[in-house]
Amino acid sequence: MSNLKETKSKAKENNVFSLGKILTVISVLVLIGLVFFGGPVTGFYLFGLDEAQGGTTENGRPYKGNPDAKVVVVQYSDFQCPACGAAYEKTKNIVNEFQDKIKFEYKHFPLSYHVFAYKAAVAAEAAGDQGKFWEYHDLLYENREHLLKEDLIKYAEELNLDTEKFTATLESDEKNSLIDADYQQGVKDGVQGTPSFFVNGKKVPLSQLRQTIIDELAK
Repeated sequence: MSNLKETKSKAKENNVFSLGKILTVISVLVLIGLVFFGGPVTGFYLFGLDEAQGGTTENGRPYKGNPDAKVVVVQYSDFQCPACGAAYEKTKNIVNEFQDKIKFEYKHFPLSYHVFAYKAAVAAEAAGDQGKFWEYHDLLYENREHLLKEDLIKYAEELNLDTEKFTATLESDEKNSLIDADYQQGVKDGVQGTPSFFVNGKKVPLSQLRQTIIDELAK
């Protein structure tokens, strides 16, 4: 009887051990999927995608992708917004995937209760004056919880910007009208929170952004 109990106990232990190994393998596969794929929203390989090239429109507004694309994606966003920070990588992956087929435009929509968002937007535009809007944009999202003035200047130094010129713009009001114009356009477009995405003028959630682009390209 004792041997029978020991045998059952060992069998139970083996089953638990096997289940543990299976769960470990599943966890590893899920982790690999999150790292090398765009996650459950994007559903495509992250690894190996080229960085979409950026530029500026005739009125000096930043864009990425193909300036002549028939599909225009607009994002209204706030550099201090937690949801925008969470959407940053997924959005970037989608832009990189469709970079030669879409034109992606970033518009400022700093929310009033995010006290550092407005100056962060000014800083991004100051970096844009020196051809580094997108690089600075990325640094802001990657350091979203560090947006004090000294942080903004430090990011400019990391990008080898002319910090004297950058700081002068940061401390001035010269970019305010541009940021305010983005914000007012967002209000007209029906933006109520960030991030907000529009594909050819149609508002879509991030979870449907990739499929909406595919549908628009197929038209």
